[in-house]
Amino acid sequence: MTTVTKRLTVVAVLLITAGAILLSVGALG
Repeated sequence: MTTVTKRLTVVAVLLITAGAILLSVGALG
């Protein structure tokens, strides 16, 4: 994988994780 691909993968994982956390907080709150 190229450096760009790795960065995009990291960004995607972070966005998915952040989204999951926000959904969890919204569901609890």
